[in-house]
Amino acid sequence: MKKIAVIFMCLLVFGAGTAFAEWAVGFGFIYVNHNAEWEDSDFISTPYFGYYGMSTRMNWMSMTAREERSSIGGFVFLDLGRFFEFNLALYQSSFKTTNVQISPSVIEIGPGMILPVSYSVEDASGLGLQAGLSLKVPFYLAPSFRIFPAVGLDTDTTFFSSGHDSTEFMLWLRFGLGLDVFLTQNVFLRNQFSFGLSLVDTRDFMEFTSGPSGIMFRIGVGYAF
Repeated sequence: MKKIAVIFMCLLVFGAGTAFAEWAVGFGFIYVNHNAEWEDSDFISTPYFGYYGMSTRMNWMSMTAREERSSIGGFVFLDLGRFFEFNLALYQSSFKTTNVQISPSVIEIGPGMILPVSYSVEDASGLGLQAGLSLKVPFYLAPSFRIFPAVGLDTDTTFFSSGHDSTEFMLWLRFGLGLDVFLTQNVFLRNQFSFGLSLVDTRDFMEFTSGPSGIMFRIGVGYAF
């Protein structure tokens, strides 16, 4: 799925570049906030102190939690004509796990003896690399103001430096609204807000029950040719 997504985006970039002659380039600041709810369940072995000494017992345990991801970094964009934008972003991401709930909350470790169950989830962080292609339809509100609804696909790869020992690949569907404010005939400010839904997530140690989904905000400066 990862290779198919990359090939698809490369073909779109090539097609868009040859179909339109208007170009613009720019860079800026990006902020991303994503949320997800997940669960994990399995049999775990626990000690059991019976009448004949200590043994072990298998207990079915399940855990649910909420994951919050915040990312801050920079991005560059390339307008391939009026209707397409290609962008690259590099940012630092932090993953925080909250609302951890465990079932059952206690386990029996012997006749008449119970033990509360506790579990800690390590927060994670890593470096994120994002590449995306958007279809946008611009409308001029005034000679210096242009808005554009946009929809597109993003690939998002996180290289974890703590918390996880794997690399995460995600494919996002994003849609939102942007505003270009022209300071001169060629120089403009670009502001864009979008909402995203995850279509693919390669992390296999958890099962998402909601999301991941979230917002992305970008502000930058561009130059139109």
